[in-house]
Amino acid sequence: MTGAVGGILGRPATWGLVWVVLAVVISWQMLTQFRPRVEGPAARWPNPGLEAEPVGEIIGPAAVIQEVVPDADGLRGIGVVLATYGRSDLPGEVIIRLKANPGYAEDLVTYRRPLAEVKDGELLKVKFGPLSGVAGRRLFLIIESPGAARGRAVTALRSKTDVYPAGLGMAGDVGQRFAR
Repeated sequence: MTGAVGGILGRPATWGLVWVVLAVVISWQMLTQFRPRVEGPAARWPNPGLEAEPVGEIIGPAAVIQEVVPDADGLRGIGVVLATYGRSDLPGEVIIRLKANPGYAEDLVTYRRPLAEVKDGELLKVKFGPLSGVAGRRLFLIIESPGAARGRAVTALRSKTDVYPAGLGMAGDVGQRFAR
């Protein structure tokens, strides 16, 4: 080989550097492939630009609990974004409860759905009759999945940032939306 390119690539040290750079580029590409499946509409819900991440597998007696404070009476529904890690054959069911206190046995609202029917990144819309007397009160959204097993479970998405800039919410809130 002749010329500048031939002179540079003709040195063994240069080929070593080329291989290192190539290995770094390939490794970076592989690492960026293994991100949680929270891209697309689910990753931005409920607000465009919202960054979301999974809370982890919801398994057996473990539950996700999120405190919420409606700003008005007449609450008629709530939506929660769930992810299935791309699986469609999950055992058990997901139970979404709304309670006045997490220690109370009585639920204000209970919603059940077989995990096999939940789609990856789906916004589950739980509709119910209007709840009166809830304005400004602390309520608790509880997501459970009895019957799910490690590696065969659902997760909820939570925000990486505050989705309620006017107050109450904070980073890590479960992605939800209220309906009146």
